[in-house]
Amino acid sequence: MTRRGASYREAGADVLLLSPRTPEEARHVGDCLGGLLMLLLPPVGLAHFDMTPADMHGLGYRILVVPTTPLLAAYEAVRGVYAELADGFAIQNRPADDWTALQDDLHETIDLERLLQIERNTVEPAP
Repeated sequence: MTRRGASYREAGADVLLLSPRTPEEARHVGDCLGGLLMLLLPPVGLAHFDMTPADMHGLGYRILVVPTTPLLAAYEAVRGVYAELADGFAIQNRPADDWTALQDDLHETIDLERLLQIERNTVEPAP
C-alpha cells in the first residue's frame, strides 16, 4: 500500500486516498507517506480506529469521509416509516404537526424558495 502511495506521490499526486484497515496500518501510512492523505471511514467513523481527528491530522490525514453512515441512517428511517405505513397506511408514533415542522425544516435546509425562484426564472410556462 505504501509503495504504491509513494509512487503516486512521486508522480505528483496532491492527495492520496489509501484504505488502511487497522489503526496500525493508518499509522504506518501516515508515518511513511505523510502529507495530504484522505481516508474513507466505515460507518462508525474514527471509533473504528480508536483515534481522534487530531490524531489523524498528526499523521497527515486532512480529508476524513464517512460516506455510508448518512445513507444507512436514511435507509433505517425510511424502512421504519414504510413498515409502519404497511400496517394500515397510518403513522401513529408522531403527530401531524411534527411532520409539518419537519417538512418546514427540510425546505429551509435546502432553501426551497431559492430553488423555486430559479425554476420560475428558467422554465418556460405551460402553453
